[in-house]
Amino acid sequence: MAYHKPTDIDGFITQMAKADMRIKALLAEDLVLYLNDSENSIECVDLGLLVDGLIPWMIGSHFKIAQRALEAFTELIVRLGQDFNAYTSTILPHVLDRLGDSRDTVREKAQLLLHKLMECRCVSPQSLLDKLTVCFKHKNAKVREEFLQTIVNALNEYGTQSLSVKTYIQPIVLLLGDPTPTVRDAAIQTLVEIYKHVGDKLRTDLRKKEVPAAKMAMLEQKFDETRSDGLLLPSALNSAVSNDDIDAAVVSRPTRLVKRTPSATPRKPLFETQGSGDLLAAGAVSWEIFESSFENVPQLTIFSQRDMDDHMKITNTIVGDKNMDWEKRVDALKKIRSLLMINAQNSPTFTQQLKDLSIAFLDILKELRSQVIREACITLAYMSKVLKTRMDQFIIYILQELINLIQNSAKVISSSGTVALKYVIKNTYAPKIVPIITQNLMQSKSKDIRSTLSEVMVLLFEEWPTKALEKNCILLRDALRKGIADADSDARKHSRCAFWNFRRHFPEIADSLYGSLDPATQRTLEKERDSIGTNGTNSMSVSLRGSNTSLNSVPSGVITGLRSISAVDTAAAQRARARAQYSSMARMKISSGSASLQGQYAQQARAKK
Repeated sequence: MAYHKPTDIDGFITQMAKADMRIKALLAEDLVLYLNDSENSIECVDLGLLVDGLIPWMIGSHFKIAQRALEAFTELIVRLGQDFNAYTSTILPHVLDRLGDSRDTVREKAQLLLHKLMECRCVSPQSLLDKLTVCFKHKNAKVREEFLQTIVNALNEYGTQSLSVKTYIQPIVLLLGDPTPTVRDAAIQTLVEIYKHVGDKLRTDLRKKEVPAAKMAMLEQKFDETRSDGLLLPSALNSAVSNDDIDAAVVSRPTRLVKRTPSATPRKPLFETQGSGDLLAAGAVSWEIFESSFENVPQLTIFSQRDMDDHMKITNTIVGDKNMDWEKRVDALKKIRSLLMINAQNSPTFTQQLKDLSIAFLDILKELRSQVIREACITLAYMSKVLKTRMDQFIIYILQELINLIQNSAKVISSSGTVALKYVIKNTYAPKIVPIITQNLMQSKSKDIRSTLSEVMVLLFEEWPTKALEKNCILLRDALRKGIADADSDARKHSRCAFWNFRRHFPEIADSLYGSLDPATQRTLEKERDSIGTNGTNSMSVSLRGSNTSLNSVPSGVITGLRSISAVDTAAAQRARARAQYSSMARMKISSGSASLQGQYAQQARAKK
């Protein structure tokens, strides 16, 4: 039978049931290529039919077709993102079986699929690993070995702040006595990788697990080697604070929460805008309203750890129930803040509860009722304020929906989303949220989103350390380039201000960006810097232009890491020299009493540009 290459998804679906292996192989290869091209549409009558057609390929005996099926699913995950979650439970058992395939290439594709499920936020890393725990006792040794590698991959990607591995220690210890040597070796290596993240807390836990003396001695030796080689991560060195610390979560006596009176003169936030009064007049929400609402919560009485866990589960269920009365959902959101105030975050089960809560928040941020959105944003801001970087995966999961609130026509919703976003940027340093922000800033058709995100960029550069920004510095540069030339005047203004903050972190990249701009834009940037300096921001006082002159008059410690824009723009060097000459002449005249010449020389210097 002749093979005709399909041109759309429906065409692939109609041919997937054919029994000819040669046609299947060609069809599978073409399907992967089709899905890999983002310009090809994946619209069809029923995408579920495509999934149903791929599963027999994946579980079949022909390894090449099975490999292509895994690749096709991976491409679908990338194309659909979170929408693929509807099919996750259907394909996961079959992917698990392919982890035990005899061919390396098939196992690698299965691992890649699991990685994409986490990366594209179809399922949280913690939830995925929890669903795969059956692999610990799988009859296929390769599956047991590959699952240990999956744990290591997830741990290295997301860290212990978003991934709790404490419950996996006992099953891994049991695998130290596995009859298969490769599984035993993988178990040892997995414990070493966990040690890099959690430090000596793992030693303490292992001593409670009745590990055989010979195995424990070998592990102790490997742990010591890891420490001496300097391979411990910051989370291991800071082992005093841990998400898995059970002792800290024990509630020894009933706790009663009492509403505290907010301060009459709250400290103004760094991100408060001058236009907040106008926003309030239109019914919007301000930083002060957020702060005063944080502790305006119901009183709770907690008697035990189990009692606290029950409260969290019930609250999570109510928040995520779309059919629940909206007032009950608002009360549940307030109860989350109540639980955080009595240290629910110290519970050993809190990490998983936070993962489950992120799914509920993803739905509630799509609500149409402004009261629910307002309370959700206040709760989200408070969670970010309290949990700091422990919120990173939570924020990554819901950030796009939070950004979408900015363009809402209801001021209550848009301002709530804006203030909550600024709280997140101020408190949760998660490098993976930067690409989400820059992508929206560069591609959004909403001027409100672009303007707000440009303002958020200012806060980002003010609050975040350079190390947290390094990975995405090129994306940030491109976003600034786009923002400086934006069609919206507010977006341009905020982007110009953000540029000078960006330069404090990455002077060379900023200089290169500056040199690529047209002279008119450069002058506008200079005016923005001067206006910032006039308002008292000393950090903006170092100019790109004329930096050749300033190097001779400023102590060397002040200029470390800076270079003149002339290193990348020869025209800038000429302007800098001319300006330096006129500035020097002006100072000489002024010191001799001829202050009237100052304006003349300044005018000549501007003409030279």
